[in-house]
Amino acid sequence: MKNFKASCQYNDFTDSSASDNADMKTFQQWLEQNNHIDTNEQLIGIQVTKHSIDNTVFSITVLTTNNVDNNPIHVREQDIEMNISEFFSYFKRFQITLSPKGMLENKEYSVKSV
Repeated sequence: MKNFKASCQYNDFTDSSASDNADMKTFQQWLEQNNHIDTNEQLIGIQVTKHSIDNTVFSITVLTTNNVDNNPIHVREQDIEMNISEFFSYFKRFQITLSPKGMLENKEYSVKSV
């Protein structure tokens, strides 16, 4: 059984991410057009993993299902070959927040003037 949560070897920094689909093309449309997703399936998860210190090796894994009502959800997991720049082109906004051990995740903070 797997848990859908970002994790690395030491998890020095953790938090969350958010994105908005691009207006003219979405990642789900690309998956459909390139036969990575069936018409009765929906995209329910994306994992993007950086594997090297020289910023050259990324992997993109998609999770799809045809029934989100199962518990646990039964998914099809597949690796996608795609340049990371192309991947980001399917989103008009993309934000990743990181803080040491997630210390700021879902916390309010105030900013001091300098």
